[in-house]
Parts: sequence; C-alpha cells; structure tokens
Amino acid sequence: MGKPTFILGAYLEKENLAVLLLRLAKLTGETAKTMTKTGAIRKLQVPYLKQKVTKLEYKEGVSSFGSIYEQEIKEEWDWVAVYDYVEGEVKKTEDFSRLAHQVSSAFGTNVGQAEFWISRFLNTISLATLNGANEERIFALTYSFMKDLEGSPKSWTPRIWIKGTWLVEDTLNLPNGITLRKPTAADLENSWSLQLFPYFMGSLSIDHPTAILEMSIRAKDQPEVSREIQKLILMLRLWKVGSVESIRTYWISESILQFGGYHSRSGVQETFKYPLSKADIPKLGRFIEVVSTLVPKKLFEPTTEQVDYSMIAIQRYNDAVMKPEIMESRLSLAIMALESLYLKEKEREELEHRLSQRISRLLGLYGYEPLEVFNTMKQSYSIRSSYVHGSPILDERLGEVSKLVGMVTEYTRHSIIVFLQLKPKIEKDNLLSLIDNSLLSDKALDKLKGILKENCPIYNDLLKPDA
Repeated sequence: MGKPTFILGAYLEKENLAVLLLRLAKLTGETAKTMTKTGAIRKLQVPYLKQKVTKLEYKEGVSSFGSIYEQEIKEEWDWVAVYDYVEGEVKKTEDFSRLAHQVSSAFGTNVGQAEFWISRFLNTISLATLNGANEERIFALTYSFMKDLEGSPKSWTPRIWIKGTWLVEDTLNLPNGITLRKPTAADLENSWSLQLFPYFMGSLSIDHPTAILEMSIRAKDQPEVSREIQKLILMLRLWKVGSVESIRTYWISESILQFGGYHSRSGVQETFKYPLSKADIPKLGRFIEVVSTLVPKKLFEPTTEQVDYSMIAIQRYNDAVMKPEIMESRLSLAIMALESLYLKEKEREELEHRLSQRISRLLGLYGYEPLEVFNTMKQSYSIRSSYVHGSPILDERLGEVSKLVGMVTEYTRHSIIVFLQLKPKIEKDNLLSLIDNSLLSDKALDKLKGILKENCPIYNDLLKPDA
C-alpha cells in the first residue's frame, strides 16, 4: 500500500507547487502594475535600425532583392527596473522561499538553480502583465512553466529558412502541420537595437532562403525538435537530389526556461536544387510518412556505437550533395555510398564489376536502363580512380564528370530508399546474393521482384526517374 501513498504524495506536492506558482504570479502582476503607477517602472525610448525591403522578386529563389535601412524609435519596458523592483519585492516573500525549496526537492536540483528558474518565470509574468495579459494568459504561462519543470512535451512551431528546393506555388501544405512557402518581404525585414551596436553587425548580411519551412511539433526540448528538423531536411534531400539545408532556424515555443531566438549559418552551396509544386504533395507526404520512420535514429545523435551500412550510405550521400567539393570528389563520395550498400564486407576482388552489375540489376527493376547504369558506373569508377591516385582530369572531360555526378547521386538516392525499406526484412548479404543470382536465374529474378513489391511501399510510382 506504500506505493499508492507515494504517488498521491507526489501528486499533492505538485498541486501545492501549482497553487504557490499561481499565487506568486498574481502577486508579481499586482506589483508590476503598482510600480508603473508610481513611476518605478516606465517605458523607455529605444533607438532601432530597421531594414525595410524595397524590392523582392522570386524565381527559383530570391532572384532580385533590395532594401534600405531606417532608424526608428520603439517604446519598451525598462526590463532592468522590472527585474530589480518586481523580483526584488516578490523574492522577499515567504512564498518565494517555500516555492524554491519545494522545486528543489521535487525536481532534484539545488535551491540556487530553483530560484533562477522561478526568477525566469516571474520575469515572464511581469512583462506579460505589463503588456496586457489577462488571467487566462497568466494561467497558460504558469502551466507551461510546470511542464518545463516536469520535462513534459511542449508545443513548438519552428520556422526554418531552407535552400536547395524552390516552389512553383506560393504555399504548399504537407500532412502533420508542415508548410512550405515562398519567402515574403516580412520574413526578410529585421530590426536591431542600436544599444547593441556593434554586436548585431554580423547579422546584417545573410543568405536568402529559397523556401521557408514551418511545422508544429510536440517535444520535450530543443535538441528533440532539432532532430525532427534534421530528419525532415534529409527527407527533402532524398525526395529528389537536392542540396537542401537550413540556413536559419527560429526557435518558437511555449517554453519559459528554454531560450528562443534563432540560429543561422551562411555559405550553403546549392549544387543541386529542384522545384516543388502542388502535384508533388500527395506523393511527398506519403514518402515522408514511410521513409522517415526507417532512418536510423543514431544518424541525428552523437554516438560512439558502431554505425551500420545504411548510416554510412546516407552520410556519404549527404557529403556528395552538401559539401563544398569539386565534382571529382562528389563523384567519389557518391560511389562510396553505393559501395556501402552493394558490396559485402569481405569482398575484395572485382569490386567495380560487382558493384556495377548489382546496381544496374536493382535499378533496372525501377525503370532505369540497366546497360546505361552499368556503363555510367564503369566510367565513374575510371574517373574516381584517376582522382584518388592524383591524376588530373582533362578539361574536355569536366563536363562529362558533372553529368556523371548527377546520374550517380541519383542512383545513390534511389538505392538508399530501397535499402532502407528492405533492411528490416532481409539481411544485406542475402539481398546481394539474391541480386547476383537474379542475373542468372529467372526464378531468383521473380523472387527479387516479389520482395521489392511486397516490402517497398514506396515503389515504382514514387521512385521512377524523371524523364
């Protein structure tokens, strides 16, 4: 009978925490309002530098852009006074001390850390009250703070600037609350407090996105959201060969303890990019639904565990389409990805021939011309061998290399998707043996076709190469 008593005790303890939090929230709001009447807290005139977009044209991304910078004045609450006066008054109360000790006890942290968390909460309540928040909003903020303490999932609505795919229509709606849209002037406009000068100067020059990705997700913390974003970005890279990458992420959530703001990067090269239209949405939605569940979770997490062949293939594919490498290097990386899929661990001889044969057989069942695939792989291996051994590629062959990179990365993309679907159903070595046997036996070929049809939900209608 001790266990139910413990659970009830924990429940009552958290109930008491909620009561104390609401009481402190009410006191904080009242204190803030009183201090505005006495003038202890007031609004300040803060100078800002505002970027105003004057020209925005979109063609396969932002094709033409112009802006001017203007100075403006914003009225903002003196947050230093809010912190000093409001928190100073509330921290003197017995309720604050009791709450800090209860949070420390209930969530296994020291009192100092608990006081910091509660201070963040009170500061949020203060500013919300000063900006006109009603009781319902204060209750919602209190509930969010409780979820922060408990580590419960919260609602996140990140906004991600991406490059590598561009939109035909203004907005595309995918299942599960995912939206892709063209960037607008409002997205590209910004303002910076001149009180922070010169620290904001590095953010004045940024890359423009070719599309903006918005999503809704419930997650415990920012790293969990980040993993879901990375997975979605990978799906867009695998849907078609594209150097799809996030260049800026705005972290928007109901969390009080986890900082918002944004993270940005620059210098992302669009070696490969492709269009998306409304006609793609049904198949793309299905593609994301099926393939995203098959990608190894370890791919998005730091790990010291041994990686498997599918992870190696995806990593090398990512390198081939994303790294700022010369074409010969990209070709070598794509071939390495294919080798991780189509070669057995102990095979040491005739690797080029084995690889070329297996790829041409498997992809031949997906609408590719087997002889073309075979010859493309043989040519690619020749160039890769020259590159690896330090031999220069003749100028007249550079165009050929670029074409081969496009074809081989497409083979890689397609193969990864097939192998991901077959991985839970058949061992890789057994699959490769079946592919080899299918070159000599109609019975083995029929068996291979049956396995593909039965175990690959994403089949010919989704993966047949574009004409």
